[in-house]
Amino acid sequence: MSRQIAYLLLDAAKPLDPAAVIAALRQRHPDQPVEPMTGSAATGQAAEAMMLRCAGVALVVMVMAPLVANAMAMPLPEEEWKLPALRASSQWPDALSVFSGHKAHMVVSTLSEPSDRLPSARSIAALVGALIAVLPGCRAVLWDTLVAHSAQTWEAVSRDAFAPYPVFPYPLMGWSGRAPAPPANEAGEGAAKTRSTPCPRNSIAKSP
Repeated sequence: MSRQIAYLLLDAAKPLDPAAVIAALRQRHPDQPVEPMTGSAATGQAAEAMMLRCAGVALVVMVMAPLVANAMAMPLPEEEWKLPALRASSQWPDALSVFSGHKAHMVVSTLSEPSDRLPSARSIAALVGALIAVLPGCRAVLWDTLVAHSAQTWEAVSRDAFAPYPVFPYPLMGWSGRAPAPPANEAGEGAAKTRSTPCPRNSIAKSP
């Protein structure tokens, strides 16, 4: 099983403020433990990368562009996003123009391959939502080069990242038709490893 990755597309390279990101995560998800894995979050200094634990999952964020004046733009390659953006355009007509206009991106991922993809997906979704909340100029989110969403949609829907199964917004990741198995404390003892659940695509608002 490979690592799960989300790409946050930006209108320009932005430095990370680890303290602000962690504060936003804690404010948006007060019932989940969030801790930095380095001392940078306490300094308030801008950074090109940060590591943290969110709900017990070790995550990393990396700015994929140089943080210097007049730096060359480093967008995500078109072959990575064009097909997901085309698929999204039926619900989000501006998808292609929004994706084609980005100049930089961040990568949000687990530090290692997850043994259970549901907890890691919850934590990645929450972290991306917090990044959007604190960073100006966020344009779109691409999940694993498969599913495209506007930044506004992700910021709003990811507030339910830790909601009890099956409210967790798994259509953000394109998990249509069959969601990952819920934890035992959500599904009850003896739950099946997977469970068929209608994909509530219409429950996610159309991107502006």
